[in-house]
Amino acid sequence: MNINPLTCVKCGLQLLSANQATKVAEVHPLKVSVAGEAIEYEEWWIVPAIPRFDNITVSRPDAEGYRYFSCADCEKVIVGFSAPANTERCFVACKLVNA
Repeated sequence: MNINPLTCVKCGLQLLSANQATKVAEVHPLKVSVAGEAIEYEEWWIVPAIPRFDNITVSRPDAEGYRYFSCADCEKVIVGFSAPANTERCFVACKLVNA
């Protein structure tokens, strides 16, 4: 579990309260642009449901049904996603947030 809140690396806004996510080692790509460019990350915070977040902006589903998350204040970085097959398992890249 995340013992500290997860915060935005750009502006410091709290995105998720403490004890809401579990860290896992899984490789997943994260789209970082509208053109579809993606970067693979190997460590993720898993959040059980979108309503658990404190301050997050959620995109509309893309053509494949994925939703992307960014800081609700600065919206500078896409920090995670949820897959269409399992919207109750939200992924937040560990490298893109402060814990």
